[in-house]
Amino acid sequence: MTENYTYTLHEKIDDDLINTWNLFEKKNVSMIFQSANWVKYWNDTYSSSHDYIQPVIIFIYYKSSLVMILPLCIKKINFNIKSLTWLGYPYNDICFPLIKNNFKFDEINFKHVYKEIINSLKSKLDIIILNNQLLEYGVNKNPFLIFFKSFNSNINYQITNEDFEEYKKEVGLKDNSGVFKKIKMLKKLGEIKFVFSEKKDIRKVSNFIFNNKILQYEKKKKITYLKIDLIKLLFKI
Repeated sequence: MTENYTYTLHEKIDDDLINTWNLFEKKNVSMIFQSANWVKYWNDTYSSSHDYIQPVIIFIYYKSSLVMILPLCIKKINFNIKSLTWLGYPYNDICFPLIKNNFKFDEINFKHVYKEIINSLKSKLDIIILNNQLLEYGVNKNPFLIFFKSFNSNINYQITNEDFEEYKKEVGLKDNSGVFKKIKMLKKLGEIKFVFSEKKDIRKVSNFIFNNKILQYEKKKKITYLKIDLIKLLFKI
């Protein structure tokens, strides 16, 4: 069954890609942020930006028939970290793959294709950030949110080198950067340990972080007390 699914990965937006996209778009439910015109306009406008690396447009086929267009791109974020994200983000309010009307992906094969795509891009990426997703649009449901139970409307999937020192070199973090200056300052106060929080500790850790952030805001008077009260209400601090 898996062999019925194939994909092509396009790292430039040319006329052939736009023509294929336009034909698919006309036959299926789509929104403005999924249109070929929007994608081309955004790519042409943003291509000169220092943090934009390249488009990554993925066509997924079932038995040689196009069933999904995934409009992504690679951008640099803080510390030169290379992220795979939606093409057009953050200017597209809603992000959703363009899907053939009423096509139903099966979980095993969709995850397999997704894994193959990520493996093919792994050497170019540090992290995947797929935000602002809808569960469904028109007659189509979003397989990312259906099949990946740990995902929600803000997807973050880390694929970095497990060795921090090696990763630091890869992304160009310098020992004199702001991050490491803060670490050195904290080390003067005591031992620093980096740990993964257990699920049961998330609320406790979150409260600690937000309480300290509120104290910083109050001291610097960067936000009003009304906003501080709103933060406390939202996070039940």
